[in-house]
Amino acid sequence: MTLYDEWLLVKQVKQQYPDHIVMIQSGDFVNVFDGDADAAAPLLDCIVVTRHVAGRSLRVCGVPQHARLQYVQRLIDAGLRVALIEPERVISTR
Repeated sequence: MTLYDEWLLVKQVKQQYPDHIVMIQSGDFVNVFDGDADAAAPLLDCIVVTRHVAGRSLRVCGVPQHARLQYVQRLIDAGLRVALIEPERVISTR
């Protein structure tokens, strides 16, 4: 799955969970896009970068996949809801 494909999937899931930070597992990382990246980056101690893909500028930040649950917990502790897209499923905190 390309970064653009991930972004499209995140957009779909974001429609179902508009009040959640949507994260997607991508190999060794878990990525967060666009406005969610802007909101999550300070809490995750990461930076937002811009990737130019398929004629679009995508804002993204990422955290190591092996520690994803610790990063999800940081967001939850900050009062945010999280939807985590893993291969084959979406997990939501409600």
